[in-house]
Amino acid sequence: FNPKEFDFDLDWFHAKHDLSDSTYTSNLRYLSLNGLKSLKGSWSRFVNLQTLNLGENLTAIEFQPDMFIRLVNLKSLDLTKSRFNDNKLPFGLFNGLVNLEKLDLSSCDLEILPDGVFAPLVRLQFLDLFNNWIVGINANTFRGLEELRELLFGSGCNYLSIDVFNHFKNLEKLHLTSISE
Repeated sequence: FNPKEFDFDLDWFHAKHDLSDSTYTSNLRYLSLNGLKSLKGSWSRFVNLQTLNLGENLTAIEFQPDMFIRLVNLKSLDLTKSRFNDNKLPFGLFNGLVNLEKLDLSSCDLEILPDGVFAPLVRLQFLDLFNNWIVGINANTFRGLEELRELLFGSGCNYLSIDVFNHFKNLEKLHLTSISE
């Protein structure tokens, strides 16, 4: 038994704690779930959640399109050291996160960022992609991130289109390291 690893089922949590009226979870603003062995269930009852930390869950979460679609009030999402199928962000993962301001995807071993994957994040101001192995960044990879103020990026990018910076109208800080071309 490893007390740092546990299963967490969001639907079971609601049923076990008799939260049919969603009083507890609808008022919850901050949630940190680290060291999970697995995570399943719906986020639909966490409607007022503003900060969600799912970092350090190396293999626990199967990320799906529309996974966070009900978290419209979320402002900060930490997915540090998460693992994604095929080392690729699923298109549609960030659907519904229209108020997200901070996204941490550092140390996720990401290789592929589909064009437009960040488009739903119209209020995003901080994006951390440091310590990934991204094959290339095309002109439309960061489409929609006009409010972005700070971007951390580096450690293993093979190609970076110069046109990628055309989308950033408010960028104040850019941290680039180890770009090979």
